Amino acid sequence: MVVSKSLVISSRNVAQHWILLGIPVLFIIGFFMHYIYEWSGDSTIVGIFAPVNESVWEHLKLTFWPMLIWWITGYIILARNNKISVSQWFNSCTVAVLVCPLAVLCFYYTYTGAFGIESLILDIFSLFLGVTVAQGLALHVYKYAIFIQYCLYISVAILILLAVTFFVFTFAPPHIPLFKDSVTRKCSLGYANFARKQNNITVGKLPVIKKIEPLNYILLLDRTFLSQKTNITISS
Repeated sequence: MVVSKSLVISSRNVAQHWILLGIPVLFIIGFFMHYIYEWSGDSTIVGIFAPVNESVWEHLKLTFWPMLIWWITGYIILARNNKISVSQWFNSCTVAVLVCPLAVLCFYYTYTGAFGIESLILDIFSLFLGVTVAQGLALHVYKYAIFIQYCLYISVAILILLAVTFFVFTFAPPHIPLFKDSVTRKCSLGYANFARKQNNITVGKLPVIKKIEPLNYILLLDRTFLSQKTNITISS
């Protein structure tokens, strides 16, 4: 019985160290992920996980994907030699994944909406704040909360739903301010730039494409939206 308790305490300490380690690691990863889409040459795969424009929604990818991968990786590594409850771990993971973007949004809209402040330093700090609050709360949940088995299924469903949502809204964002590019001031499709490069679609004085492969961009390009909203002419 004493051995069992020591194992539980040891596993909690290891889990606690991993969760807290995630604060600086996730912040650094999130910071560099802001630029990775451009560095990749507008890669389709990279764009699913990294921001493809300057909308608030796209920047929430900096919180979601790194945090999800960090928790999954943590379970794979720690569960081998430690008594880690899968239910406790992934329910805590879901808490972190939900809290982090909410904390970022609350802080962001407070200093931009309430005080009218636009600051790159505060933008960066909002990511650090979101990660810190999320990981801290998730650690508390992991150590003290008690979950029934069905909570694990709900948590997994939420994580899958969020992943699908980020994927779909990369290609087809709703036309609301949350998805509005702060540079173009439009709810532009995430991969409009990628599509133009790949298919030589151009705007204004530049040449016009003769053919587009609809199968490659079935979720990406809506001809009506492009022609009406961005003045892109597509000739068949």
